[in-house]
Amino acid sequence: MKNCSGKSGTTLLEILIYFSILAVALFVAMTFAIQILDVNRLSGNYSELQTNLDFITEKLSKAIYKAEGINSEQSEFDVDDSILSLTLEDLAKNPTKFYLENGNIYMREGEDAAMKLNSDLIKIDVLRLHRLTYPKSPDQIIVYIQASMKNEQIAKTDK
Repeated sequence: MKNCSGKSGTTLLEILIYFSILAVALFVAMTFAIQILDVNRLSGNYSELQTNLDFITEKLSKAIYKAEGINSEQSEFDVDDSILSLTLEDLAKNPTKFYLENGNIYMREGEDAAMKLNSDLIKIDVLRLHRLTYPKSPDQIIVYIQASMKNEQIAKTDK
């Protein structure tokens, strides 16, 4: 469209098309940004789970390695809420117990208060211990832990 001076101007239709293209581009950019934030949040949750499980397995492994034996009378194997009771040389830490209670794994050394091994963000669903015994060989313990996030919105990061 030409105005009185002979210069062309912008029509209302051109402005609407421009803003429509801009709106679509912003919508795509926002969707992409939200997906990146979700992936970042899920990655953080997975990292929290992995860190907790690594800490728990390290505590279990060290205690089993240092133990003189397994207290079979106080231990329960092959159930979803297993209990492991270890006999240690250090009488102050004897027995050392690992058990599951209310979604938390606890370690109790001797008469000391029990120490929770997982964070408040993590719920332990299953602690299953399996004992393998072989002649002329030390016993072996297979540990299976199933954990999830306590927040229901991010429970998709179960491990």
